[in-house]
Amino acid sequence: MKKLAFFLTLSLFSIRSFSQLSFSPLVAANFSKASTNKSEFSTSRVLRYTVGIQSSYHINDEISAGLGLQFSTKGYEDNAGAYRLAEAAKFQYFEANPFFEYRPIKFLGVVVGGNVAYLNSLEYKYIGEWQKPVKGHLYSENWDVQIAGGLKYYWGDAFVSLLFSQSILPFEKIFFTDANGITTSSLKEYHQSISLGVGYNLHLKKK
Repeated sequence: MKKLAFFLTLSLFSIRSFSQLSFSPLVAANFSKASTNKSEFSTSRVLRYTVGIQSSYHINDEISAGLGLQFSTKGYEDNAGAYRLAEAAKFQYFEANPFFEYRPIKFLGVVVGGNVAYLNSLEYKYIGEWQKPVKGHLYSENWDVQIAGGLKYYWGDAFVSLLFSQSILPFEKIFFTDANGITTSSLKEYHQSISLGVGYNLHLKKK
């Protein structure tokens, strides 16, 4: 029992001595598109942006866990030709992104996590003009759930991040029907983004 108590006390002291909380404002460029379940529908990447803040709890010099809150814009250009539903689309999301980070070396971090995004607004481009969807023709889901991963390169407390994210559930579902109104097939679309960002760690407690 004495050995166990000593071990627990030592572990608690170690965690406290190495742990620190930091906040990181960040901005990022999003290169986003939509992947689909049908080969005749394809999209091109468009440039959008993300702004937000991340909080990280540093367990030790190598491992941290955190949560980001951010405002993100995404979209795509439609390349479907004769099957085109709109020329382009743009979306605005409020996102929460829990993550884990492992730093095998001081200046490099490996990040894995996810995004849970709530749709704030969307617009489609028809004949060169951006328009809100007509009521009853809203195909997008209110929520988008993604997995994400990537790298962070550190220069002191500043960092550059390169992250990839992919929807695991369709953010848009469109159903096609025949002349009798019977559904014959469906199109499912998934967000896919490459994000290049910069940020800075603000530490609340130094080691």
